[in-house]
This record gives sequence, structure tokens and C-alpha cells, in this order.
Amino acid sequence: LLDEEARCAAVLATRYAFAGDLEEATAMAHHLLALGQRPVSAWAAVEGWQTLAVVHQTRGDLAAALDARRSAVQAARGAGLKTREATLTINVGFALTTVGAEAEARAAIEAGIHLAQAIGSPGTERHGKMILLCWAATFGSDASFE
Repeated sequence: LLDEEARCAAVLATRYAFAGDLEEATAMAHHLLALGQRPVSAWAAVEGWQTLAVVHQTRGDLAAALDARRSAVQAARGAGLKTREATLTINVGFALTTVGAEAEARAAIEAGIHLAQAIGSPGTERHGKMILLCWAATFGSDASFE
């Protein structure tokens, strides 16, 4: 039942966040973080951090959103969710690109791509390459991308 509770909470958190009910989304995110403390539902913390990232982003608090995204990566790593970790690492790189952190963004994107390659996740690798194109469009092309 704990796993089902976490799944339902994750859906509710996402719906609240994207519907603009940020107070309910925040409450549900904190519930997910609490559920994520238990080994059987460690993945729930990833959902909690992702929801908090959306809430912070919506409120215009980019630094807190970035911190929440980084915490989501850590939670995915702790839960052993390698594909999720790779995707979230790439997304941290995208978030860093949007705030102009050129070197840190590229490092995060490349780290996510390397992890995707190491675990054999071609879809995640393609996602990373697409985000790398966004990085290049923002900061300029690089011969090493060829």
C-alpha cells in the first residue's frame, strides 16, 4: 500500500503543480519526501523534489528550483534509478543553460549523456544531445560536438 500511496501522491503533486495550486503541490511534495525516506519507496523523493522544482520555478525562484532539481538527481542516485538520474542530470544542465552558467551547464549535460551511454539508454542519450543543441544555440557551437 505504501508504494500505491506514493504513486497517487506523485500524480496529485504533479497535477496540483501544473494547475497552479502551489500550496497543495508543496504539501504533497513534502509528503512524497517523507515517503521517500523509506527504502521501499525511495523513488518518491525524486517526485517530491521534481514537484518542488516546478513550484519554485513557477514562483520565479530560480535558485531554489535549481537546488530542487539537483536534489532530485541525488534522490534518483540514492534510489538506484540510473536512467532517471541521467535524465535529471541533463535537465539540470538545461536549467543552468537558461541562467547563463555555460561551463557548469555543459558539464551537467555531458555527465548525463555519459551516464545514459554507460547504462545503454539511447532515448536518454538522444534527449541529452537535444539539450546539448540548446546549449550550443545559447553559447555557440563547439567543434567537439561533431
